[in-house]
Amino acid sequence: MDGAGECEDSPMTSSSLSKLFTRAVTHDRELAVHLCRIFRAAQAGSGSAQWEIGDHFSSGDLLIRDPNRAVEWFRRSIDSGFAPAMNDLAFALLTGSGVARDKLAAVGIFREAVKRGDVAAIANLGRCYLFGVGVKRSRQRGALLLKKAARLGFDIAAAELAWAYSEGTYVSKSFPQSIPWPLDRKESLRWLRLGSRLGDASAARELAFAYEQGNGVRRSSATAFRWMKRAAVLGDPESWHHLGWYYDAGIGTAFNPKQAITWYRKSARIGDVASTFNIGVLYSNLEKTKRNKALAERWLKQAAALGHERANLLLRTIHDRRTERPERGDVRNKKR
Repeated sequence: MDGAGECEDSPMTSSSLSKLFTRAVTHDRELAVHLCRIFRAAQAGSGSAQWEIGDHFSSGDLLIRDPNRAVEWFRRSIDSGFAPAMNDLAFALLTGSGVARDKLAAVGIFREAVKRGDVAAIANLGRCYLFGVGVKRSRQRGALLLKKAARLGFDIAAAELAWAYSEGTYVSKSFPQSIPWPLDRKESLRWLRLGSRLGDASAARELAFAYEQGNGVRRSSATAFRWMKRAAVLGDPESWHHLGWYYDAGIGTAFNPKQAITWYRKSARIGDVASTFNIGVLYSNLEKTKRNKALAERWLKQAAALGHERANLLLRTIHDRRTERPERGDVRNKKR
């Protein structure tokens, strides 16, 4: 393994450590070296490094997923004085991931983490009250805790509140349940703005749609463009197509085919048919050079292969001088 020397001083040999790496790490020297260094720091007693190892075992992103090992490292992190690991251990107890399920113990640890100011724990304790998990159900208390977490900077809580007030139902990825919630567009926009400012990409995307459509706010293409671009830059896949379309149609910004194609490409790489089609349309509408015609045909064939009906029609007239309109795609609000 490249970078294995970084782990030579660790009680865990480099060969045994490499067996825990995901395929992505074994093919990336920098990631392998990074993990080796984290393991060395963890073995030396670093609570944050111990938590990071637990998090990787829990998510399965860089280390092969192992809930039991995750819990072990979360406990070691807490023993080393790293308080944020308490929230992860509590959630493992709540869900029975890598440890026997114990809702009461989970709530107790959440409470302790809340005393230490952990915003994720504040949100999770709020969800426990909302759904009556390990505590007596109290929507009022749960909502207060969730709002507190959002105000303290937890973007996910803000986005969940925005969606709840918009749809009349509160849902969370952390809890496979849902409960009725009062509809309130003003409150929804309030939490969307906060979530967007805090860096939640889905909140920024939904705020862009609100300004584009004039839904609860004065319509503003420029503001819609600004928030859609923020969502896209933050890595929200659903916004990539829409930002491409904004550049393509000149919505809130000047027509910019280069930028439109850049964002359409990102969306097309993850299988978005409308983006694939629109790239072909853009090239077909640009100056009729041999290169543009060839690129238009290539992308339209890809869209046709993916089942896009208009792509087949446009392919028959690819050498005409007519101008084709791009396709907007799905603009419906989507759950997180």
